[in-house]
Amino acid sequence: MKTGNLLSQQIQTMNVKILDLYKNSKQTPTGDFFSIALKELGVVSEELEVAVEELNRQSEVLDSNYHDIYAERLRYQNLFEFAPDCYLVTDIQGKIQDVNLAAAALLNRRSQHLIDKPFSVLIALEDRHRFRTALTDVVGCDHVQFSAKLQYNAHQQFDARITVDTIRAQGKLLALRWIISEQRNCEPEATTDALSPTNFEPRSLLQYNRGEIIPLAAQSIWLVTQGVVKLCSFTETGEEVLVGIVAERMVFGKSLTSLPIYQAMALSSEVKLVSVSLLELGQSATLAQALVPLITQRLQQTERLLTLHGQLRVSDRLIGLLTLFAQEIGEPTSEGIRLKARLTHQDIANACSTTRVTITRLLNRLQEEGTIQYDSSNHIILRAAT
Repeated sequence: MKTGNLLSQQIQTMNVKILDLYKNSKQTPTGDFFSIALKELGVVSEELEVAVEELNRQSEVLDSNYHDIYAERLRYQNLFEFAPDCYLVTDIQGKIQDVNLAAAALLNRRSQHLIDKPFSVLIALEDRHRFRTALTDVVGCDHVQFSAKLQYNAHQQFDARITVDTIRAQGKLLALRWIISEQRNCEPEATTDALSPTNFEPRSLLQYNRGEIIPLAAQSIWLVTQGVVKLCSFTETGEEVLVGIVAERMVFGKSLTSLPIYQAMALSSEVKLVSVSLLELGQSATLAQALVPLITQRLQQTERLLTLHGQLRVSDRLIGLLTLFAQEIGEPTSEGIRLKARLTHQDIANACSTTRVTITRLLNRLQEEGTIQYDSSNHIILRAAT
């Protein structure tokens, strides 16, 4: 039985006992005084009952949000697993935690045989110093590329181009992401240029204004070139659920979700998007390679949103959400980290699964503490690490 339901039953039982006491109190000499006390106790009991009803409602919303975001996470996990690029994740010491099918095939090993193994054992002995250097350097610069020989087995090797970058949450280094390609297929400059809007036909570049709903086609994905977009779903009761927020050089689309109800809305005054068809993606290995890290970024964001919804206290969910927004859509200013999009209190309340009144109260408190402030356009500025 849920805690809220049990508490509700206990309050109802207390109400019955208070009513019985109130009836019996009139038969005693001190009945008037006792009756007044019981009436006041009854009022408190009714307020508790209302609070429990609100607690149950919020609990149901949180449960619904959790399932929606968990489904979204599974979708991106599948995209990672079946991505055409060779991709693996290690802890900060270089021990392998996850491997996709392409990487396992390239390394000629089963995925389960690679988990918990040091990545260094796959690198030829003469090149392991490069791996150790990259492992040290990436902590400070977040992105390192190097070449090394990788081993199919004890007797066969191949030249590889390896890219490693960091996976962080709230500024803390959690893991390392590695992308591997055979040296002869490595075209880093072409990969970077593949995401330039100038490489797409002008008809694919579209613009939307704040509040406009962005159409989602099943056979294409959107690449954001300017502005911020909010991705959300809705519960059966019409409650909005935030499932993502994307800015420049991030992707979204109907093909990247399994949610039955999925909506994209422009948050910035001007949002510019490039449409990339799945057919075009399938025909261009360079473009596919460039988009895989962006899809991975969405997966990581979804996981962080899922973690936020596990926070019991609304204040903790709010702090976590502002920190996530600062990292995803923040820009440094002299006053702190400014969010590129203007978020209403209702937007934040929906993301935190609470009421607008509660969010307004908590934001006012953070403003009084000096943790946040607003600019002339009502954009939130985080003045201190939260």
